[in-house]
Amino acid sequence: MTQSMSANKELKDFLAPQLFAVSKCPCGTCRAVGLDPIALPGWEDRSGYIGGITIETRKHGPISVLLHANHGFLVEMEVIWYNFPKPFPESWDELSRTLDVPD
Repeated sequence: MTQSMSANKELKDFLAPQLFAVSKCPCGTCRAVGLDPIALPGWEDRSGYIGGITIETRKHGPISVLLHANHGFLVEMEVIWYNFPKPFPESWDELSRTLDVPD
């Protein structure tokens, strides 16, 4: 999570406390979770994409982890599995990571 946020210049020095999932996406297939909201310094009343990371795996292709804010709070971690509808892998061998820098 810290690595995902470090791509955002505004949040590169922010150290988030422990995260707690408080909900999950009702679709039943994705891995997106709602987080116990954490205030983001300098983001008062701002919403949107904060940052993310894409993990390239040996056998399962890419997996992306994206972070989203709502009204100045970190509220969601979205995990994108690009080989859907195949089942999400229980484990994987990581080959590389790429930070996604928000605009």
